[in-house]
Amino acid sequence: MPEKSDEQPENTGKPISQRSLPRRMLNRMEVDQAVFFSVTVRIWQILAGPVTWSLIIHFFSIETQDFFYAFTSLIGLQAIVEMGMSVVVMNIVSHEWAKLKIDSQGLLSGDEDALSRVVSMGRLLFKWYFVVALLFAIGIGSVGYYILSQRGSEDVHWVLPWCVLVVLTSTSLWILPFTAILEGCNQIATINRFRVAQAVTGNLAVWAMIYFGTGIWAAVTVGAVKLFWDLYPVLIHYRKFFKPFWHKASGPVIDWLKEIWPMQWRIGLQSIFLAVSSSSFVLVLFHYHEEGISGKMGMTWSALMALNWGAISWLL
Repeated sequence: MPEKSDEQPENTGKPISQRSLPRRMLNRMEVDQAVFFSVTVRIWQILAGPVTWSLIIHFFSIETQDFFYAFTSLIGLQAIVEMGMSVVVMNIVSHEWAKLKIDSQGLLSGDEDALSRVVSMGRLLFKWYFVVALLFAIGIGSVGYYILSQRGSEDVHWVLPWCVLVVLTSTSLWILPFTAILEGCNQIATINRFRVAQAVTGNLAVWAMIYFGTGIWAAVTVGAVKLFWDLYPVLIHYRKFFKPFWHKASGPVIDWLKEIWPMQWRIGLQSIFLAVSSSSFVLVLFHYHEEGISGKMGMTWSALMALNWGAISWLL
C-alpha cells in the first residue's frame, strides 16, 4: 500500500531531541526523505561511474565504445518530443494536491472538483504521451538508424539492439506522465526510493552484461531496467491510486490551451536546446571522425554530467 503522504514522516514519530545523531544532523540540514534518496542516487552514480568506464575500456572494442555512447546520446534526444511536459504536469497537479489525499485504501480521494481536474489531466496525458512515444519511435528511431548506418561495421551488430532499445525507451516515455502525477501528489520520497533501486540494479545489470561479453546489448539493458522501475510504481505499488483514471472525469477538466501550453512551450524550448546541445557532441564526432574519438567524448561527457547532477541534486 502506498504511503499516504511524504510529509507524514516529518510530523510523526519521535521528537527531534530523541532521534539519533545522524538523523538530527540531517534534519538540521533540511534533508527529508525525498532529498536523501535524490542525493543517494547521485552519489551512487558518481561512485558507479568509474566502475562502468573501467569495464567498458577493458571489455569493449574501440568501435563498440563508439556505438555504446552513440546509443546513449540518441536516447537523450527524447526531450525533443517530450517538450518538458512532465515538469508542467508536476506543477499543475501539485496545486490540486492541496485538496486531495491518498486514503487508507490507497485511492486518490478528496475534493471532487480537484480530483476531476487531476483525472482529466491524467487521461489527456495518456493520449498525449502515446503520440509522443510514437514520434520518438519513428522519428528518433529513424534518425538514429541513419546516423548509425553511416558507420559501416562488421564487428558491431547494432541494428537489432537499437530497435529493441527504441521500443523500450518509447514505452518508458509513455509511462513518464504517471510518475510525474505521483510526484505532483507529494510522493517524491517514494519515487526517489524507486530511483535508487533503479540506479543500483541498472548498474549491476550493465556490469554483468559487459563482463559476460554481450557487447552493445549492455546499452539495451539500461533501457530494460529503467522500464521495469517505471512500470512497477504504476502497475504494482500505486495500482489503486490510478483507479479513478480509468473513468472519464465527471466535473471540471484541465484546459490544455489555457493552463498547460503557456508554461509548456517555454520549458519545451529549454528542453529541446538542452537535449540537442548535450547529445550533439558525441553524434557529430561519431559521424565525422575516426573510431575512438566519439567513445572518448561520450565517456568524458557522462563523467561531467554525473558530477553536475550530483552537485545540484540537493537543489532539485
